Amino acid sequence: MSVLSVASAVPQQKPQFGVIEGSVRDRSGAVIPETMIIVESSATTQPLTVKTDGSGKFSVEVREGTYRVCGKREGFVQKCLRASVNTAAVTQVSFVLSLFSQPPQVSSRLLDHALQKQAGSGAKNCGRVRINANSEAASECVLRQFRNRHSFYVRYDLWGVDSEVALGLAGNSDHVVAFSFDSFGTSREGSPQSASFLSDNHVVAVPCPTPVELHVNNAGRVSCFSHGEEGRWLGLDD
Repeated sequence: MSVLSVASAVPQQKPQFGVIEGSVRDRSGAVIPETMIIVESSATTQPLTVKTDGSGKFSVEVREGTYRVCGKREGFVQKCLRASVNTAAVTQVSFVLSLFSQPPQVSSRLLDHALQKQAGSGAKNCGRVRINANSEAASECVLRQFRNRHSFYVRYDLWGVDSEVALGLAGNSDHVVAFSFDSFGTSREGSPQSASFLSDNHVVAVPCPTPVELHVNNAGRVSCFSHGEEGRWLGLDD
């Protein structure tokens, strides 16, 4: 007697997809076509990109999960939002982008003002370190002021991919604040709860952990330090 053996077919689970769609407008309500929409998550190796159509609308199919969605257009401040996508569902993500109110060279002065205001009158200016310049003297100045319980401020200039970037520290031995400025704007989404946004041009201030501890990183810049976390959100330890 022969026995016919039949293997039961195991159905393969299909990928679970949803849709992110929305529109991009300026503050007047006018649509902004040709806006680059960038969709990324920790689960993706490469971000997905799509442009808005002539009506300022976009749509992109993605797997179920949580995503960071950014709208980027020349002449406007970039904005990013978070989107949770469920299978067979549509998630709406719409942007209102602001025009640059000032050239980056002018708006970065807001960071200088914030540093000086935080440090207070009579504070020691430990310098403005330009990109790729030696920061040893500025770092020594900050640490000396900090050890002697005197107020100080310092600024470090960098370059982003397509924007002006600057970082800084200001304060005294009891209270130090880390500052960040980016001419393309910094999104409020995902920022620390302790962050303060000081202007429309997005000067961001984050108090250093207390008790305050400062150290010099591999790039030669002074940054805040706390055990287990080193303020990397501001890039001070890069």
